Amino acid sequence: MISTQISISKGWLHELGDFRFTEAYYWDPTYRAAIDRKIDEYLVDTFKDLPVHNFESNLVQKDFIAPNMVRIGAIQPNLILGTLLGANLIFPEDADSDIDRSPLKDIAQSVDLPPVELLLQHALVQRLDGQIETALKDTSKITIPPFFWDTSGRATIHGIFTTAHKLVGEKFFLLMYDNPPLAHAVLAWISDAYMILLRHFSQLGGMHTTSVHIGECSGCLISKGDFDIFAKPYIEVFGSRWPLRVHSCGLSDHLIDSLTHIRNVQSLDVGSNTSIGAIRSRMGKQFLIEVAPPVEILLKGAEDQASVEWLEKTIEENGDGPLKISCHLEPGYSTEFLAVLTTYSRTHTSFQAP
Repeated sequence: MISTQISISKGWLHELGDFRFTEAYYWDPTYRAAIDRKIDEYLVDTFKDLPVHNFESNLVQKDFIAPNMVRIGAIQPNLILGTLLGANLIFPEDADSDIDRSPLKDIAQSVDLPPVELLLQHALVQRLDGQIETALKDTSKITIPPFFWDTSGRATIHGIFTTAHKLVGEKFFLLMYDNPPLAHAVLAWISDAYMILLRHFSQLGGMHTTSVHIGECSGCLISKGDFDIFAKPYIEVFGSRWPLRVHSCGLSDHLIDSLTHIRNVQSLDVGSNTSIGAIRSRMGKQFLIEVAPPVEILLKGAEDQASVEWLEKTIEENGDGPLKISCHLEPGYSTEFLAVLTTYSRTHTSFQAP
């Protein structure tokens, strides 16, 4: 009932493999596919028996990867939305892409938000539309449109609250208290924008949406009460239409009750020592729990025994239910825990630190 997945960051690939993630990597699907093939070869040569994949952190499923995939607009969801609001995409060669500013940082009233229907007329959307139409002409390839990362049909968005944090900046935390109606207007607009974009790209790209991943990365920064007011209702907008995989970064024990009561949640993806036992006790044996190990046991110099103890504790808390352990390799991380994890996943027997 336990599976594993190890992916690798652009920072690692640049620092140790000298790969450079230029603007062309994101805008030229053919060029990106060629670079990704070189990365795959590098990973096999470098990590040998350790299965490390060139996947966007936490978004790609290794069982739904095809060699003839062509990804269009494979850019993080909140960055696409930020660009549609006037920010500029930036492409550091040694790290993930980003936007140059929070485009809603000075928002003062809800009328400052554009009608979501106008987003489809933006030059970025039209550019991506053209790339999709060109890619679909080659029937030997599988076109993966924006907001999708593999062949599964699982769409991906950032959490509505997390996106508000990105687009407004830290000012959004104050807005929740100083002007709740405006905070909710921003959240509702983001929800509507994601919905119209998902529908547009899935239809144009011929990708049937089977479920939605919602990355509520900033959710752990607020209380359960605020999460229930400013995050959960907007997550459930998507849960009313599709099965959900909900992600929460950081220690999220205070959110477990809220997360496990989200409408149509099919799996939870948590990290940083969030209690697996508490989730399992609430959701039962059939519910999929996904977890990332804490950074402390991944860093170079971490004690082997600490890694083993975390793994044993996690597996014990999980019981007999389905559990997926995912790691994203960053510069400064050791591969020792990954070797322990891989050994366990292959044997499902007792193990010792290497």
